Amino acid sequence: MGRLNGDDATAERDETLAEIRTMEEFAAFVGLSRPTVSKFFNDPDTVRAKTRARIEAAVEQSGFRPNLLASNLKRSRTRVLGVIIPNRPIPSTWS
Repeated sequence: MGRLNGDDATAERDETLAEIRTMEEFAAFVGLSRPTVSKFFNDPDTVRAKTRARIEAAVEQSGFRPNLLASNLKRSRTRVLGVIIPNRPIPSTWS
């Protein structure tokens, strides 16, 4: 997997960008740790400005976005509330 150091081989870079599917692969591409990249996506203000700019440049170049479905499955939490509404009229005696 390539790094964000300005490789001259465009074809190789395009192949590398197509391979980035996970946060670990993206972190390796940027040359940072997975926790730092995760911290950036969860709360960018907690990451140093220089590091934040580096990750933002990599996001712009690669188009990487974290998979929210995968994150929710890992946390066992979706933060989605389901509401069930009956499909029949409510009797007027309930008023």
